Amino acid sequence: MTSTDKYSIILPTYNERKNLPIITWLLNRTFTENNLDWQLIIVDDGSPDGTQVVAEQLVKAYAPHVILKTRTGKLGLGTAYVHGLQFVTGNFVIIMDADFSHHPKFIPRMVALQKTRDYDIVTGTRYAGDGGVYGWDLRRKLVSRGANLFADTVLSPGVSDLTGSFRLYKRSVLQKVIESTESKGYTFQMEMMVRAKAMGCTVAEVPISFVDRVYGESKLGGDEIVEYAKGVFSLHTGASSGRDAGRTMSNSWGRLKPVNTDPLDELGLPSKGDTRLLDSKTQERYYTKIVERYMSFCSKAGQRDELLRRFAALDLQDSNPTLRSLSGNYHHDSTATNAPLAFAPLTSSATDQHASVTASEPITSPNNNKDLSMVVSALRKLREGIVASKRADNFAVQAYLFCIRLCVLVQHPEGYQPAALHLLRRIHPLSSLTSSELTEVVGYLVLDAACRRAQLAEAYAMRREYKLNDPKIDALLQALAQDNYVLFRKVKGSVDSHKARIMDFAEKDIRGHMLKCLGRAYFTVDRTSLETTSGASWEMLTKEHGGNMRKDCGKAKPLKAPKKGPKDLDDDDLAFLEKKRAEEKAKKDMAAKAGGRGPLNTGQQGIKKSGKK
Repeated sequence: MTSTDKYSIILPTYNERKNLPIITWLLNRTFTENNLDWQLIIVDDGSPDGTQVVAEQLVKAYAPHVILKTRTGKLGLGTAYVHGLQFVTGNFVIIMDADFSHHPKFIPRMVALQKTRDYDIVTGTRYAGDGGVYGWDLRRKLVSRGANLFADTVLSPGVSDLTGSFRLYKRSVLQKVIESTESKGYTFQMEMMVRAKAMGCTVAEVPISFVDRVYGESKLGGDEIVEYAKGVFSLHTGASSGRDAGRTMSNSWGRLKPVNTDPLDELGLPSKGDTRLLDSKTQERYYTKIVERYMSFCSKAGQRDELLRRFAALDLQDSNPTLRSLSGNYHHDSTATNAPLAFAPLTSSATDQHASVTASEPITSPNNNKDLSMVVSALRKLREGIVASKRADNFAVQAYLFCIRLCVLVQHPEGYQPAALHLLRRIHPLSSLTSSELTEVVGYLVLDAACRRAQLAEAYAMRREYKLNDPKIDALLQALAQDNYVLFRKVKGSVDSHKARIMDFAEKDIRGHMLKCLGRAYFTVDRTSLETTSGASWEMLTKEHGGNMRKDCGKAKPLKAPKKGPKDLDDDDLAFLEKKRAEEKAKKDMAAKAGGRGPLNTGQQGIKKSGKK
């Protein structure tokens, strides 16, 4: 970092006559108050509302900081950034919306965060920390959140707000990313972040408050939503490289299909004799249907908490006959490895974690859970088809990655573990994964061995075999080896949602080890401290660890409720304590009476008498 840092803002506009003066005034005040050198580049696509006239006045008022670059016609958001980049004079570039949805007050936070570790990109997020969305109706919130959830599963970008457009870039990084980006419209932001992560760029996030536009109407319509969905799918499958995966074929038999047949249920398991999924084109069409169904599921779920509730309520074994038949005696893909590997069944930790995630609010849309079950079942069929056809190309890689990521999120190890092994041992040697994809898949397997199956030796061996270099996973293995629950919780809070879901399997057990370490502190520590340390309520602790008993060195010992602080006591607590005091007093009285006439006392009296003689 140098004292000569300059920040260039590229501001695309179209019919922003009323918003432009406000955002320009705020930018000037923000940069002036923080002693930052700045430049504003307004790129207008021939706005018919007089935006250019206003912009020309702003150029004169804020000279030399503001410049105007006009284009003829509405040419798209992506091309506006490309055009504006030609006139950038700063070594940092900020992109944001002109409709006042992005408040300039967050820019100093982005600048400060970027300097802490010299990040390549700092992006604003609506969906992490204290970020939020204000002024949107429920439909727009659901569409935006669902789109991010869908992209998070399909692309695993490692950022919480993939569709956000408030970002700070190093100029050199932005130039390199833009050159590799193909999208032109609203998917431009998403693709730039995905490309940047693939290039190994470092990214940090700043929570922001997104406020709906002050003046004018949103330009996000149905066409843009469809464009976004296609963009996610294109990035995932590599359709832009020439493969026409989404095109479907029609024939005379299509009119004879039953009206109520589920598209995902039309094809059967290749192992049961249905050979249609051995055809590569059929696989690609079927995969398109799977991804479309999952996007529909995410859009209906809307919020991440609701999505987690539906994941938690999903019973994959009971809700679908195909998955039910595979439960218990499930084996990994036959070609995954020559060496046998015994998979432990789903542990009680996972079941209890499901119960803890599920909220009291009932899930009123069982069809959505059915949709998710159908998606997981369909992915199993697709994987069988890929294995049976010995396919090992880019499509196979992306299909397996999607399967692994989704099964990790729904905590379905029978789906993600064998898929990950097959991807690493059979597909990867023939169609190489990128370094980030390889790190991701190996990380899942290491976490699964350590957290779900409690095989630390195997986890360390796999980490060494694939030369995995991930400080967070190293810290997790250390926490499990040392029963360090504090470190475990710290790591879990820092990893992405996929890794956190696998860590759920180990949380109950390592919390139990932490409780043992407290020893006799059970009888003195107040409830608030215990709950804060363990990250769970007292009711959950007693439920998870044997009601009113705890196991210690193979023996069961009474587990008393910890001492409460004065503010924690209510009427029920006081009544409970009074009852316990009365019981203890009664026991002492009985012991005292028994001691006064016991045989030991009689013997002592006899000795005294004999002494006198």
